[in-house]
Amino acid sequence: MRRRILALAACAAMLFCGCRPAAVSAEAVPITAEGYTAEQIYEYFAQIAFASEYGGYRGTVCKWTDEIVCSVSGDYAEGEMEVLRDLAARLNAIEGFPGVTVTEDAEEANFTVNFVMQGELRTLFGESAAASSGMSRFYWTKKGGKIIRAETGIASNITPMNAKASVICEEFLQALGLSSDSYEYPESVFYEGYNGALRPAAIDWALIELLYSDSITPGMAEEDALAQARVLLGMEE
Repeated sequence: MRRRILALAACAAMLFCGCRPAAVSAEAVPITAEGYTAEQIYEYFAQIAFASEYGGYRGTVCKWTDEIVCSVSGDYAEGEMEVLRDLAARLNAIEGFPGVTVTEDAEEANFTVNFVMQGELRTLFGESAAASSGMSRFYWTKKGGKIIRAETGIASNITPMNAKASVICEEFLQALGLSSDSYEYPESVFYEGYNGALRPAAIDWALIELLYSDSITPGMAEEDALAQARVLLGMEE
């Protein structure tokens, strides 16, 4: 089962800064993921954070800086909401993450999660979603790479529940700026093939911690972001 993501710019032309910020303190505790080396986390971040399957190679950092206000619509049950609540709680515990809350007022939301029948994904996302079980896209500012709005579609008729949970996790996290897939780690929600993981793997959370570190800023060029990632992972003095 393959999940798809589109990352669309708010404007056609994209201008990004390429300035390298000061390195984090050498005394900072490195970002880690149990069962993975710093090199594995670094290489996975390089695969996932700078491109998207349908949007092509972006080469710069995109991330939220304002609080994410999420609305949920469509055919969902307690199991689906439990997955979303767990994601929100874990994300809100990450230093540097701007926070995510859920609203019942869709007009207040800047992030919508839509549970629809698989065939309806095409209506929301176009022909590229025709064979997908989930898809997401985000819009970012012309200058600075700040994500300002996102939407996710989840096929409500996916079975079993663990498969649906995996799709929810992948699409939600991809809408935060980690917009690509990989065949590297089957346990990761970013795995391109079938994945029945109920929640993100340890390496997935490490990628979020890297992306939302204060040292990696919206609009930063890939080269500079990866240099900061090496510092954050304790790979550089």
